[in-house]
Amino acid sequence: MMDLGLRRQFFAEEVAAIANLRTPELIDALRSVPREKFLRPGPWLVRGESDFGGARATPDADARYVYHNYSIAIDEPVFVTIMKGEHVFAQLPEHIGQLSYSNPDQARFDKPSVMWRGMMGSDGTFDAVLVNRATGQEVRRLPQRAGIAWFAELPGPECPGQAPLTLAVPSGVQRR
Repeated sequence: MMDLGLRRQFFAEEVAAIANLRTPELIDALRSVPREKFLRPGPWLVRGESDFGGARATPDADARYVYHNYSIAIDEPVFVTIMKGEHVFAQLPEHIGQLSYSNPDQARFDKPSVMWRGMMGSDGTFDAVLVNRATGQEVRRLPQRAGIAWFAELPGPECPGQAPLTLAVPSGVQRR
């Protein structure tokens, strides 16, 4: 069986090739950082490009499953709402903020009294919102520069009483 070091090496090379990565430090991080330490305990929900039927669970909690080119569910939303019948917004669970997200020497928890929560919208917005837990006041809002992929899990049309759902895409729900 291939050890995790070799799996990380292959994963880094594969992602670098597919995504045309040119930053050696990023490729080295993909090779050296144990992804499984940043996930909740497995098995994990994953979804690849050909998983048209929805997410699937890995067979078990073996860390080798996190070194493939597919999406891994990190958090389920704690609140989802549809605004004006077309825009979907989701809040992710809150977490203690880190002192730094770019400097590895400062990658430690900041003030436990300030939590951050991801806010995602189907209009393309994704903000990290920092909130003081004692007062509920917003401390800071950090718009993210990231692309978001949305996967809607819907019952099939054969389900009785299933009303059609329109999402914030030009022609409604897109089925493949």
